[in-house]
Amino acid sequence: MQIRIRPAEPRDWPQERELLRQMAQLHNGLRPDLYTPAPKLEAEDYAAVLADQEKPVFVAESADGSIVGHCYCVIYRQERHHTKEARSWLYIDDLCVREDCRGVGIGRKLIDYAKCFACGEGLAHLELKVTESNAASVAFYEAMGFCTQQRIMEMDL
Repeated sequence: MQIRIRPAEPRDWPQERELLRQMAQLHNGLRPDLYTPAPKLEAEDYAAVLADQEKPVFVAESADGSIVGHCYCVIYRQERHHTKEARSWLYIDDLCVREDCRGVGIGRKLIDYAKCFACGEGLAHLELKVTESNAASVAFYEAMGFCTQQRIMEMDL
């Protein structure tokens, strides 16, 4: 499958909404106590995200113009203070490949594009969160070279 990764544009919204719906349903299925099945953005929110230089969004576009994946990011810049060193990084907030297009390298291309973007911005590394019970995503990120930095733990009451 021929894929081009590029910055997202407002015209991508209708297809992006479907990807966001798929992601919301996946998260809701894994952790209905944390996630609703509603997509995290609506049209007006999407436009605002695209206008924010600190929140780059990349899409994977197939040869026929279909959006088959996306990578929503946030640039973080931390100044040095008492217990933390100064650092900057690209946080991957949402990575999704359309259900019928998974397993052909689109996620890898999106991560590679994000890495190149981060290097071009002088950022030190990539970060993301993944739900432990999402074994396929954990395996994918580990195969891409991500490792666990810290763990968020919980106790139901």
